[in-house]
Amino acid sequence: MRHTWQVREFGSRQPEEQDDGASDLAARLDSLNMESVERVLRRAIELQFDDEHGPDRLNPEHIERIAGEIGISAAHVRRALFEEATASEQVEMTPLDRFLAPVRMKERTIVEGNLADVTNTVDTWLEKHEGLQKRRLHGHGVVWEKDPSPVASLRMGFGVGKGSGAMRAVGPVIHHIHSLEPAKHLVTLEADTSIIGKTAKVLLAAGAGLSVVLGVVLGILGAGWLAPVGGAGALALFGGIALTTARLWTSRVRKGLRRALDAIRLPQVNRVHETILDRIERTLSSFRGPRSNTRRGSR
Repeated sequence: MRHTWQVREFGSRQPEEQDDGASDLAARLDSLNMESVERVLRRAIELQFDDEHGPDRLNPEHIERIAGEIGISAAHVRRALFEEATASEQVEMTPLDRFLAPVRMKERTIVEGNLADVTNTVDTWLEKHEGLQKRRLHGHGVVWEKDPSPVASLRMGFGVGKGSGAMRAVGPVIHHIHSLEPAKHLVTLEADTSIIGKTAKVLLAAGAGLSVVLGVVLGILGAGWLAPVGGAGALALFGGIALTTARLWTSRVRKGLRRALDAIRLPQVNRVHETILDRIERTLSSFRGPRSNTRRGSR
């Protein structure tokens, strides 16, 4: 009996009459998407190190070596490892929580420069321009909270601080600095924004209570069908207020985090280390400049 043979990419030869699903398998292997490839590589890594080192023995050095073999730079691996190590703890959230506002917000950027200078810039910005103060260490990072001192309040109230002030209105802020290279660092700011959702829920509860009271009052007054309509209108009004408040507040915090990271990344442009005296001198210079030019023109 004569057989026709086919050569597959995975190196096997089988007669067409005895395929037993091999062609379907080859077709599936040929059409793997990126998510499938990631699962395959992850499983292959697990199998290899289970054989060589036993389960649960995969350390960062092993990961970097494997990544290097498939063309991934060590810097990218170190960043991914750091992001995994500093990932936020999973918090149980109801559908309402997810709809209103996130419990935590996180933003990152790459900052170039000496580690000591980057650390000093982060500290200066959060303290002098955001009105925060250091409270404690937290794992790989530092926890900042609102500075209640009169000096900080005056600084932020009169606009001396260049930050948005949005981080003073939420929970603790954590900053992480991870060195990817000697002169390149990943800076992360993470804010606890659970207060946004709590505030929105209070507004919703107030709206629900008001709608019930309004419906009962209108019913007693004999308003008929206006009673449920009035109650529903009050609930819809407060629901809209709650949602708008949550959205605007969330947007302001996100912009504040990004503003802070922009300043930390470019401290000279944003004058992060400028003192009050420097600022006064710069303001006076801006007034003297146009006047001196005017006098020269008149001469």
